[in-house]
Amino acid sequence: MRVHALSLAVIATFAAAGPAQTAPLQSDRVPHSLRSGAHDNPSGAPLLVFEQLVSVSGAPWLRLADLRAELPGSSYLEVVALRDGHRQRLDAGALRAWRESSAYFNGDAVYVRLFAGPWTAGVSLVATAVEAGVADPEGEDSICGASDDRTASTDARVARVVPIGCTAWLIDDTNCLVSAGHCCGGGGFSTAQFNVPPSTAGGSLQHPPPQDQYPVDSASRRFANAGQGNDWCVFKTLPNSGTGQEAGQRQGAFFALTAGLPGVGTTTRITGFGTSAIGRLNQAQSTHTGPLQTAGTRLCYAVDTTGGNSGSPVIDALGRAAGVHTHGGCSVFGGCNSGTSRTLSAFATAIDDCLAGGGGGGGCAFVAAAAAARAPADSRSLGYRFRDEVMQPTPRGREYVGLYYRTSPEIVDLLRQDPLLLARAGLLLSRLLPVMRERLDFGVAALPVRDLRELDALLALLAGRGSDALHTSLSWLRADLRAPESLASLGLDVGR
Repeated sequence: MRVHALSLAVIATFAAAGPAQTAPLQSDRVPHSLRSGAHDNPSGAPLLVFEQLVSVSGAPWLRLADLRAELPGSSYLEVVALRDGHRQRLDAGALRAWRESSAYFNGDAVYVRLFAGPWTAGVSLVATAVEAGVADPEGEDSICGASDDRTASTDARVARVVPIGCTAWLIDDTNCLVSAGHCCGGGGFSTAQFNVPPSTAGGSLQHPPPQDQYPVDSASRRFANAGQGNDWCVFKTLPNSGTGQEAGQRQGAFFALTAGLPGVGTTTRITGFGTSAIGRLNQAQSTHTGPLQTAGTRLCYAVDTTGGNSGSPVIDALGRAAGVHTHGGCSVFGGCNSGTSRTLSAFATAIDDCLAGGGGGGGCAFVAAAAAARAPADSRSLGYRFRDEVMQPTPRGREYVGLYYRTSPEIVDLLRQDPLLLARAGLLLSRLLPVMRERLDFGVAALPVRDLRELDALLALLAGRGSDALHTSLSWLRADLRAPESLASLGLDVGR
């Protein structure tokens, strides 16, 4: 009897020190030669200069890797999946954000097309490899009891992070997310995917459209990977290169956070992207509930998880996030799976900093200028309204929004390096806020010509101090803003 008890104690001890629960995507790196050569476009309209089919027979998914492109002006490359028609458009800024790779595409073939922008020269594309998916092995189980009781779910707040194979979740309506520290420390923590479809019946992962995939802002990551009870990550994603939207804006939902610890014995839910023997649930979103067993900086609960669940939200009975799931520990003999409480001091500070607009990665030029101008508290929501109600409905407005999000991190860095330039941007914003309110309230607004000239001068200064890519983008914007029809299409009339 004592031997049996001792055996159970040993098993429980090992379970309590269970494994971290990542489930990296399984893929082969397939050499592929794609070379467009250099092309010029002497015309005033975009010109298709190169196209090629890229395929790896039988692969469940593909991603173009090691892309090297010269994309001057408004030149871009387009990738289209033959299976479902999902497509991604990448200009020079978007390609940098995606770290010289494409989004993930379902199926074994994509069509690549290269477009030269008006009056551009030397447009080219080279790709040397394709990342091709293979069948996924079963992950590390930590099922609490004899059966896996997780069910399919569609929580819009929860994302899959690839290729590391973890989970993350939104904590605001823009781009602040939480995951596990042991997930986000390496290069495999690169893309957050929302609205993930079910996997195939055989368990091969399927990917959402590129419009639901967001590059991780690697400079924004703050994390600890010090074991159970001190394993967490807070980070930001970059805007989607196709829609110009932040993840939180597109998803329209995020987690509220608990103020303290949930009560022991209360119902706890884990929602994430764990592996599963049921093909369509394999690293597709699933969820399960069970009782919370202990509560401190380490949370312990009898809720089913598997590899890939690391980074999942630990959700209390009211739907709030109480912490982040990090380690397995359950078995048929008992034990518990565990995570880190959001009450851990360093974790809480990182969350607060991200929600306040910090966390690295350059940030938002609008917020930086608003702070310099000591703008009203509602200025940020006014900016969102102007973007969504005035800019997004028009083609030119969407182009401006995409350019803003691509260039904003570098612009913020330049503004923060020069307090006088930041103050100048703040002063200009203070004059533009009433114009934005007028346009939202009445459908049209007068933009004083002196403010337009000051905007042009400010853009010229930033273009002269920034990278070649920033110079190209802002020079195009300055030229476009001089055309009367550009601002008129947004309901703005340039007055005296």
